[in-house]
Parts: sequence; C-alpha cells; structure tokens
Amino acid sequence: MLRLTLERLGHSVVHVDPYTLISSPGLIWWSQHTGNLLLGARIGRYLRESLPSGHYDLALVDNGALLDAVAVRWLKTIASRTLLFCRDNPFSSRDGLRWRLLKPALRHYDLFVTRRESSALAAKQWGARQVDLIIPPADEIEHRPLQLSDQDRAR
Repeated sequence: MLRLTLERLGHSVVHVDPYTLISSPGLIWWSQHTGNLLLGARIGRYLRESLPSGHYDLALVDNGALLDAVAVRWLKTIASRTLLFCRDNPFSSRDGLRWRLLKPALRHYDLFVTRRESSALAAKQWGARQVDLIIPPADEIEHRPLQLSDQDRAR
C-alpha cells in the first residue's frame, strides 16, 4: 500500500519484496521462530540482485524484520537516505526472535518512523540515529468510504 501511495504522489518507485524468499510454510515458520537465522546473507543477495543499478534518493524499508545491518549498510551505498517505517512493535517480547535482525540494524538507518511512543523510546536505546513518531497514516484510496449498493443497504 505504501508503494501505491508514493506512486500516486508522482514518485518513481522500485519495489523489492524479500518476503517472496520465505513464502513456503516451512521458511515462514523458520523466519518467525529464529529471527531469520542464516537467512540474512540470502536476503541481502536477493536485494543486490533485484535492485537495478543506479543511485536512489531514498531506500524505504517497510517493516525491517528481514534486513540485517549488512543489508542496510549496502542500501546506504546506493541511496541518499535510508528510512525504516515499522507499523509493528519490534521491541515487544510477544514476537520472540522475529526482530533479531532489525534491532542491531537500527543504528544504520537515517530515520526510524513508528506510530508507537514506546517503540520510539526503545529505538533510541537501540541506537537509532533519528526517530519520528507519527499518527497512523490513512491512504485516501485504500481507506475511502465503501460505496454501498441499495442491496447492500437493505441487507
């Protein structure tokens, strides 16, 4: 959704989804329970192979659970700025090891954006350079009111 919003605003976006590498049930389980143990290098290689060569104004990472510090440092070589936008709470104990790669990588991003005050405070403790706390965004297309038919209203 973030990609579509940026494109509607007129930005040129190259979208790479590392989750395509862990789409099988076994790898999803492994990712969630080990914090992507032994997957960091594979994911970094996928990024390097998937992104067209050139220089980017911004590398925007949505979520960040799959990128280790090596991958973020590489993104900094091809982009003027690196931004991590995380809707979730990577500092909660609820998710076990899921965020194992994100926490040490935080200090390499130029900006960490969250919608939780507790995450903003914890990110600073983990060494985030700059933290921005935002109100949860709404997309004018994705979150527009539903158009109900007369049948829908009657039901």
